[in-house]
Amino acid sequence: MNSHELKEWMDTPNIVNRTITGFWNYLYSYQNDDPINFALKYPCIEIAELEPLLSTVSYTLNFQYGDTLEMVTCSLSIHQNEIKIGVYESLYNSSGEDLDDFLTLSPSKKVSA
Repeated sequence: MNSHELKEWMDTPNIVNRTITGFWNYLYSYQNDDPINFALKYPCIEIAELEPLLSTVSYTLNFQYGDTLEMVTCSLSIHQNEIKIGVYESLYNSSGEDLDDFLTLSPSKKVSA
């Protein structure tokens, strides 16, 4: 898949919007399902102040697991008060189906306006 094909492919399954929606779902699910651990792990996170911004979209051939796995990774940088505090990545197969997602936030970075 060349860069032009990747750009066209991104629009078909609406990868960027799905990734942004996935970020909010991930964050709210974690906060609602385990509020104590969420508050302990991320005491300085103010959800209303978070802004997910598109960082990268990449096509990867992964050979680690015996069979070749083709996947697209869509990465968002997560900002609070214009300071980057984390990354959210969502993985998709070449058909646009969800494979996995990951959220990494700085647990105690003090962010103020």
